[in-house]
Amino acid sequence: MRAERITDSVTYHGEGPVWWVATGELRFVDMLHGAVVALAESGATHRLPVGSPVAAVIRPRTGGGAIVARERDIALARSEDLSDLAPVTPDFVPKGQRLNEGGCDPLGRFLVGGMAYARTPGASNVWRLDGDAAGSGVVTPAVASGGARTVRGRTTSTPRRGRSRCSTSPPPATSPTAGPGWSCPRTRATRTA
Repeated sequence: MRAERITDSVTYHGEGPVWWVATGELRFVDMLHGAVVALAESGATHRLPVGSPVAAVIRPRTGGGAIVARERDIALARSEDLSDLAPVTPDFVPKGQRLNEGGCDPLGRFLVGGMAYARTPGASNVWRLDGDAAGSGVVTPAVASGGARTVRGRTTSTPRRGRSRCSTSPPPATSPTAGPGWSCPRTRATRTA
């Protein structure tokens, strides 16, 4: 296996690449410059500002548009160009902290980790956003999360130091994540031997 560079330097702090089916682009955040970068197949890039100093993570929504974790809140867009991006949560991250990478679990719930600016051990959390747009803390403290993913059917966060695990309880049947609402696309958990 060989890694190949596909862009010039186009971000200050680039993270979280995700393929954007609706536009045929690779999208990723320029985390500490508050923007999403879209990379076309031609190699051209364009920036989509998120209205915050931090763009922690972007993921596609099942019905089109995006869910974006910003410095201290979560925002949704229905349009692919993020022109209608608006917060769906209040600022729920404590002062002195910011959101830092995340992902979707197999049920379509959005999980995002936090990070203390001072990198204080035990000062941050991982949150799960269910379909009711209520950010709820679901894990033990971490220093800095490094995203959420599913391993052997369990949703986990990868902390930089410390250890965190997310709840995998299903959302209520009335939750918009149970259908094609604003949630992340559902994925199938796969077991590895």
